[in-house]
Amino acid sequence: MANAQDQFDDGREIELLHYVYGLPADRLAKVRNNPDGVLDAIDEYGRKKKYLMNVGAAKGKIVRDLVAEVKPATMVELGGYIGYSAIAFAGEVKKHANGRSVKYYSLERNPEFAAVIMALADLAGLSDVLKVREGGALNLTNSQTSGHYSHVVFAGHRWSINKLYSTTKERIRRVAH
Repeated sequence: MANAQDQFDDGREIELLHYVYGLPADRLAKVRNNPDGVLDAIDEYGRKKKYLMNVGAAKGKIVRDLVAEVKPATMVELGGYIGYSAIAFAGEVKKHANGRSVKYYSLERNPEFAAVIMALADLAGLSDVLKVREGGALNLTNSQTSGHYSHVVFAGHRWSINKLYSTTKERIRRVAH
């Protein structure tokens, strides 16, 4: 049985970018500025090439429904990996902006993963809403979030919650006020 380390950080994240940007021109045109199209391409890579840890469509729907209900102006994600959840949820935040300025901050410790998120967010047409901050939640500052209050915080991995919860919660409280 493969351990967790065998399922990420082995180059598949950069390979994903090559896969998505290497789609045939007509398909890439349909993916561009289409968050769901980018998610479909990520899912396809995960099925056909190499497994990718992500929230997926079923679990993602739970959070998307919450975003549709709460309509947050600002949302923060702890640990972005390849940006699947960031693209899904930032797209939903943008959809429910109703003319307000909205932001989605994805905090990612690994600089390569952060670059993948930024490239895929740009392709999805979300670079105006989705901002990636390299580093952990302890590096989150009020100036990095432009003083925005975080209405929803998403921690997609048990490690994010267990290792960082108490210090992150306090940091987010300080940034939010």
